[in-house]
Amino acid sequence: MANFRQTISKPVKTKIVEVRPAPPGTGIVINGIPGSVENVAHCEWRVDYRLGKRMAYLVEHPLASLKIMGIHDAIVEGIEKNWDFTRPEHRAAYARGLNPAAVVGPPDGTPSGGLIEEIEKVGIAKSDVKYDETSIVTEIIHETPAGKIWLSPAPRGFGLKIKIHFDKGSLEGIVDPYQGLISDDQKNKVTKATTPFLVGFSEEGKVHALADVIGDIGGTGRIDNAVIEFWPRGFYHSVTIGAAKKARIVKAGDTL
Repeated sequence: MANFRQTISKPVKTKIVEVRPAPPGTGIVINGIPGSVENVAHCEWRVDYRLGKRMAYLVEHPLASLKIMGIHDAIVEGIEKNWDFTRPEHRAAYARGLNPAAVVGPPDGTPSGGLIEEIEKVGIAKSDVKYDETSIVTEIIHETPAGKIWLSPAPRGFGLKIKIHFDKGSLEGIVDPYQGLISDDQKNKVTKATTPFLVGFSEEGKVHALADVIGDIGGTGRIDNAVIEFWPRGFYHSVTIGAAKKARIVKAGDTL
């Protein structure tokens, strides 16, 4: 059974981004930069993109929100007009001579910043173009002082099956290529889960870490189907993005 590419049905806005529908095959484009490991400029305590003179800071948050909602194609533009120099990403953008709209991650430290809620209001639009799901060729193990991650290939329709191991307990989540994050309870929690950068690996921070894995592996990495186990130890984007850079992406098959 064919499944088709999805975008949002109408444009939506939060305080800092506008997201618009995009034609099938566009992918997710942020401040004019396609979501891709090739465009990653920074991946330690946040993920930034650069393409020529264009920059987008904290891209993992809108990427996670869109993948959590099962969206394949969308145009994301920063619309922030005011500087907040208490935020390191604002200081970085200012130092490069950019404007505040270069920052697309919400100021409250959540992945959504209201974006998931706005998308839920307008709904998803299905195209008539088949979506070619992706997986990886072989398993990937990537480790840095900030953590360790293991990725294994999975068949078409499997989704991302994620398990994150913390010092105390673990957290699991499944992201379907079309439905997004399967658990409505997790989806609701993600919308208000503050980054571990601010709250550590509290219960809230753990949920945020799940969103970051989705944004980095599913969004920047463009991987739809894989088994993922992750052991974060610090500023972990170097681990997740590092694994995405190592991965060889292929069209997902029907069997392992």
